[in-house]
Amino acid sequence: MKRLRQTNTASVVLRHLSQPDEPGSNLQIEVNRVRWRDLSFLRRPRKQILLNQPYGYWLTGDPFQAGMRQLMPLIRSVDRVAVARGDGRPLGHAVFRVNIPDDRWTLESVGSSTGVYQSEPIWEELFRYSVMAAGLEGAKRLYAKLPVGSSLIGSARKTGFAPYATEHVWTSSDIPAATACSDVRRQSASDVWSIHQLYMAAVPRQVQYAEAITSHHWDANARVSTDERVTGWLFEDGNQILGYVRVTTRPDRHVLEFIVNPDHRDVAHELLQTAFAQLAAMPRRTVFAVVRSYQFELLLMLERAGLTAWQEQDVFVKYTTAPVVSPVINGLPATQELSEPVGKRVPTFYETHGEAVTKATLGKIRTAATNNRP
Repeated sequence: MKRLRQTNTASVVLRHLSQPDEPGSNLQIEVNRVRWRDLSFLRRPRKQILLNQPYGYWLTGDPFQAGMRQLMPLIRSVDRVAVARGDGRPLGHAVFRVNIPDDRWTLESVGSSTGVYQSEPIWEELFRYSVMAAGLEGAKRLYAKLPVGSSLIGSARKTGFAPYATEHVWTSSDIPAATACSDVRRQSASDVWSIHQLYMAAVPRQVQYAEAITSHHWDANARVSTDERVTGWLFEDGNQILGYVRVTTRPDRHVLEFIVNPDHRDVAHELLQTAFAQLAAMPRRTVFAVVRSYQFELLLMLERAGLTAWQEQDVFVKYTTAPVVSPVINGLPATQELSEPVGKRVPTFYETHGEAVTKATLGKIRTAATNNRP
């Protein structure tokens, strides 16, 4: 089992904190990983924003619980909690979660306790520190799902996070009545490669570059835990998969995501009906459906099924390493210097113990060669 190595780096910077309409004052901010003495502050932060919706929830985003898991000795933790301090007291925190097996970091929540001062400078330093800590652990990407219009967007952009997709999250408190379609079947272990081929064909190239997922991502058992399981249904035409719906189930909710061939958008309705028919047999849970901006036509299908708009958010990515393109220098042909023709020289293998053959020895060799000439 892979061991997650946690760094113990620190970031200290002088920042200017200000009130919304008044000038502020400079304050030295130190950002570091969570410490035991920070837990009392993390238990009741003044301002808390839960992110990574609709997958994030109190267990993964709660800074106190995440901090406890990270600080417990001899326990393999995927939590990364950064705390900003100034003037001897905590000012804010950021909770990231390491996703196995590719070690990408996902922002689960942020919080602050700055009183009358604005929180954006604190969040900016928390993001900057987390990027550095992720890079030192070997992570190549950090992700953040931020609601449209959120005050976090400015801090994320200043630290290098860039949006690559927009998500529309719709919800329903009950499972709508539905009938399963005979052309839709449950995902099996052998479907992983075919689902990934559908993803490559249906998702824009820039999104694929940002997400950098492999076929193992579609394994139905990849994200199974004690309180979460993943199932999938697909619409197949011969040997070609035209549509796929992935359902993540937790004790309090179902989350649906779609991948549909752009030329066969109509199969999304059969996928949705079959998923609802299967989920209706389970205990009652809230339903969420996530639709990307390049799947906008699916929103009408969700509205007709009885779901309502819940949140719109942008998906950001930050690379800890940047590809560097080295200029290609064409080799220039070496020009030969023109010189007077010289006589033939004795080969260099006429050397004894690394020392050059003396002129007398060379003379004897030339004389012998002349006498033996026919």
